[in-house]
Amino acid sequence: QPFLVEAYRKPDYEVTLKTASAHVVSGEPLSLTVQADYFFGQPVANAVVELVPYVAYDYGWHGSSQALDYGYPHEKVRQVGRTDAKGRFTVVLPAQVTNDAERQVWNIEATVTDGSDLSVSGHTRVFVHRAAYDIELHTERYHFQPGGQIPVTLVARDHAAMGQAGKALKVGLYAWKAGTKDFSQAVVETEVVTGADGVARADLQAPRAGWFQLRVQGNDGAGRPVKADTWVWVYAGDSVWDAASGGELRLSTDRDTYAPGDSVRLLVESPVGGPALLSFERGTTRRETVVQLNEGLTTLDFELLPDDVPNVHVALAVWRPTQESEQWRGQSRPDEELL
Repeated sequence: QPFLVEAYRKPDYEVTLKTASAHVVSGEPLSLTVQADYFFGQPVANAVVELVPYVAYDYGWHGSSQALDYGYPHEKVRQVGRTDAKGRFTVVLPAQVTNDAERQVWNIEATVTDGSDLSVSGHTRVFVHRAAYDIELHTERYHFQPGGQIPVTLVARDHAAMGQAGKALKVGLYAWKAGTKDFSQAVVETEVVTGADGVARADLQAPRAGWFQLRVQGNDGAGRPVKADTWVWVYAGDSVWDAASGGELRLSTDRDTYAPGDSVRLLVESPVGGPALLSFERGTTRRETVVQLNEGLTTLDFELLPDDVPNVHVALAVWRPTQESEQWRGQSRPDEELL
């Protein structure tokens, strides 16, 4: 693999980028100023400026998390120009959410090249939102039973994290619709209005078992759509929710996070029944127990211990009769295989 080694040259100037706000709504102008100044105080005048936004996903709430990747270059809004006598280059970019996400991170990079062909780059980050406020959607857990209450908490906040009162929202459970091949078949819907703190609550009820999308929808003052979604699993008896599971062994917990002493409900989808080894691991096997699985769906409840902090991994091992396949052609087939 060839690579290039260049002589390092200490930069003589600094490039900074400033925007009117760290948050902008899609469709609104994004004003940005590039400032280039020599370290001895004079502006870098009449220098070439190349400005490129790199678009990345925002996986956090109100930009609380750092984007794991810098993103892809947004070539359509690439700008090239020159600094003025004060070392400034001002531009207005058309901010747009470029996919179906509710918000994106724009990592905006400006490279300034002076008369000596020395290039120095500066960077800033802007969060581009689809609407004037965002919605958070919370459930206490992900697993429910038919006819049971599914409590849902909705939080509407603007981009300064201030609660938005009086927002009319529609929240519901939606099942897979074969005709449109999406989760658009309404199972249950209700409407709520956020309170003074931007919070609203709803209780939904799924009449049958299945895998449902839980979705909330609304609009901001300009009519721009606002939405959020998550998934819930409604289970009954020993049936599995997904007939297309492919005979795999699959585990899922009823929540994302727990505290010591909390009870965890583990749902196990297994193509075979019988004894299995449930182990709790972190660095080594910390404890284990033998459990009995049903063919289909099994629920296992266990309590977390104080030394499970900060994290503990749950593993399940079960043997099943070896399936007929091309894998064993021309060689001895074992009686059983480990899932």
